[in-house]
Amino acid sequence: DEVSRSMEEISATIRVDRIILSHVTGIVEAVLVLPVLEALRESFPGATIGVISSKSAGPVYARSRVSPQVWTVGNWSDGELLNPRHIWGTAHAIKELRHEPVDLLVELIQEGPTRWLGACLPPPAWRLTASGLQRGSARSWEKWIRRLLEPIGRDLRRGFFPAPLHKTQEWLQRLEPLGVRPSVSAPRLVTDPSTDRRVAQRLEKASRAGRSATQGLLIGLAAGSGPAGMDWTKERVVSLARRLVHHFDARLLLLDDPTRPGFAREVEPELRRAVPGRSIRVPSRQSFDETLSFLARLSLLVAPLGPIAHLAAAVSTPVVALTRDPTPGPLDLLSPQAVHVRPLRGEALVEEERVYEGACQLLHISRAELLTQR
Repeated sequence: DEVSRSMEEISATIRVDRIILSHVTGIVEAVLVLPVLEALRESFPGATIGVISSKSAGPVYARSRVSPQVWTVGNWSDGELLNPRHIWGTAHAIKELRHEPVDLLVELIQEGPTRWLGACLPPPAWRLTASGLQRGSARSWEKWIRRLLEPIGRDLRRGFFPAPLHKTQEWLQRLEPLGVRPSVSAPRLVTDPSTDRRVAQRLEKASRAGRSATQGLLIGLAAGSGPAGMDWTKERVVSLARRLVHHFDARLLLLDDPTRPGFAREVEPELRRAVPGRSIRVPSRQSFDETLSFLARLSLLVAPLGPIAHLAAAVSTPVVALTRDPTPGPLDLLSPQAVHVRPLRGEALVEEERVYEGACQLLHISRAELLTQR
């Protein structure tokens, strides 16, 4: 059976020179698929790797360790296809892709734009989907039958065989028919050195009371709702900020969470009154590289489980992630320097005390020692 053959057997008849990953998702899923790209690079070091991505997630791949060629198309869920500029960009990307011969097309998610993109592209030599490895040169009626049966088969597998707990684990397992043995299981991103220097200068310029923002602990605070609906009021954010400044002698970097734009500007005046000279707000309108450099300079980030938390974890910043999911989920952070603070039974919102304990844990500071010094 061709589907069950490993890539070692396939490589005897074909040569994999070009691999394209079709993954039109948001930022979180783009970060979580980075270990898949690294596994493909390790297994096929001579192949050219490309990614079909949404407009919002395109910069994630540019800052990955693989640095693939990226084509951006509109994503339905983000409303990108309603933007005329994105419609033109999608048409241009499809036009380019139609003239690119592909040896292996990897489709980890077969819903939304990924489904119709597969029909627009020329048939690859091989195609890897949730159903396994298939020849891309099958007759058209066979393709339509497969596309009709794949969702049914996927639902049956989920019913009889529970899906892997985490998305990255699930996607890495999809590579098994290729003979890929991944050595990296956590996403990793790299910052731009020139952007790092500009961000350092901005932090120094924004320092107050003659004390540089680059000295001592710099703790990031991103308030928002997150994917699970975690919502903190301004009063709770200010209360947590006061404790972080008082107990850790830290400065605060206030960031906007994409799920709640403008909230950082709203809470900034109250933070200035509560912790004078200790808070700096990051402007909401900045490039992806600037956001990544800010996150990489933090000693700790407290944020809802969402795009900001995943980006920070990918640049090795310790993260206290707030979530309403009481159990581990498929979009959890994979970094060893991450603590998920989940609500206890009957708890509407995560208590501030447990967020504070998570910060102590990641900063390797004993809470009892802090209380003794007070």
